[in-house]
Amino acid sequence: MTETPEARKAVKVALAQHDMSMTELAQKLGTHTSTLSRLLGEEQAVNARSLWPRIFEELGIEVVYRVKD
Repeated sequence: MTETPEARKAVKVALAQHDMSMTELAQKLGTHTSTLSRLLGEEQAVNARSLWPRIFEELGIEVVYRVKD
């Protein structure tokens, strides 16, 4: 799992870099824009059973785990 604020920020940056809207991303993922918007707006941990892995893959985001200091 990763902290959601960092993940949400990475998604927003990647969307801008790809000149892609949340609606376009939702279509590529086969989900509704409202579902994607809710996921990106909620304070919850990122986990492998959610849409997060597919979002990261579609946007070319690499998730790196590290030991806390």
